[in-house]
Amino acid sequence: MNVFQRQLPSAAAWSLMLLCITGPLSAQPMNVVAPTYESLLQQLETFPSQRETAALYEASLGRLDQSKTISNPVLTLEVDNFLGTGERKGFGGSETTLSATQPIENPSKRRARIAVAGAQVDATANRGEDSRWRAAARLAQAYVDAEAAIARHALATEGMSLAEAETRAVAALVREGREAKFREIQAQSELASVRSQLDEASANRAIALARLAAIVMRDQPIEALGSSLLNLSPSHLSDGTTESPQIRIARAETLVADKQVTFEKRRAMPDFSVTLGLRHFANERDAALVAGVGITIPIFDRNTGNIRAAAAELRAAEARLAAVELEVRAEKVAADAAMFASQSRVNAARVSVSTAREAYRLSRFGVDAGRISQLELRASRAALVSALRSEVDAKLARANAEIQLAQIEGRLPFGVQR
Repeated sequence: MNVFQRQLPSAAAWSLMLLCITGPLSAQPMNVVAPTYESLLQQLETFPSQRETAALYEASLGRLDQSKTISNPVLTLEVDNFLGTGERKGFGGSETTLSATQPIENPSKRRARIAVAGAQVDATANRGEDSRWRAAARLAQAYVDAEAAIARHALATEGMSLAEAETRAVAALVREGREAKFREIQAQSELASVRSQLDEASANRAIALARLAAIVMRDQPIEALGSSLLNLSPSHLSDGTTESPQIRIARAETLVADKQVTFEKRRAMPDFSVTLGLRHFANERDAALVAGVGITIPIFDRNTGNIRAAAAELRAAEARLAAVELEVRAEKVAADAAMFASQSRVNAARVSVSTAREAYRLSRFGVDAGRISQLELRASRAALVSALRSEVDAKLARANAEIQLAQIEGRLPFGVQR
């Protein structure tokens, strides 16, 4: 048995280690395991962003109810002809009137106000639905980022272990006089580089898990995941006919602006009021009813400024809708292309990993037989680790494309039903 056989793991052990790395991450022996992605989606309504949208929707319903109310009556007490002279001295000749005035709003104005509030409820509901998809996307993004960070950390850890074993083997060869001192320096230099990569992977793993813990509102630090998203093949639930949430929001806001124009025009219409009261005459000790009808005269305030402003806001909303439709169409094309490219990249990465794994296995046998040098083995190992990292990157790119498509199509990422 040569030095490499004594110092390095066997080919079977290395293959088993690679299988563990590329297998389900939930099998890693960690202490604090995050809930599965599916279970977290069921808790989505408890997230702060969803509580905010629920409160905003409730507020819009309150404004709709308020828009249906009628004006309150005005109760007036008037005392005339008192503290004067002659017969009007003191309160002997006074007239006291108690009346109630009921403003009567123009019915068309009331209908327009209710229509504005109803359109605002619909717009708020659409914004709340879009907020749900965005919250799910943030959760999915944090989950896949954490999963990728864990996988990269596992690769860096095993790479560090193998580099240390190679360094020890080279040092033994140098002591035996079978390798030059330069080979040991090379191995130590590479070990330092691998150690720095492990430190970086550890930091990125801690950051990704901390972000996931913050999103899912966990006080304890998360050390592992309950399910895997990177290994899922995204399935499209949209049939292509569903309108994007961004377009629905822009369309609802345009409708609100249109209803607001109608309301502002009708606000210039006159309102009526009806007064009914009882008048008491102090001298005669008599009483009589009083009645009256009032109407506002739109001479000075015709609400022209608000009408002009509402019309301009409608034009702005229509322009936003047109821009959003073009932007969503472009984003959909880009996301579909990214999904196709990332899936091809994943397939290619799998072939590369399979080829690199076989090359490393043959290199290990070659080292055991003394036919392959340490440099060739190191290059083979580096190629395998690089292929594994590329596979993780490809799966992460595919997951990112799925998350982007889910937001555009208005659904939960990774084929989860609403």
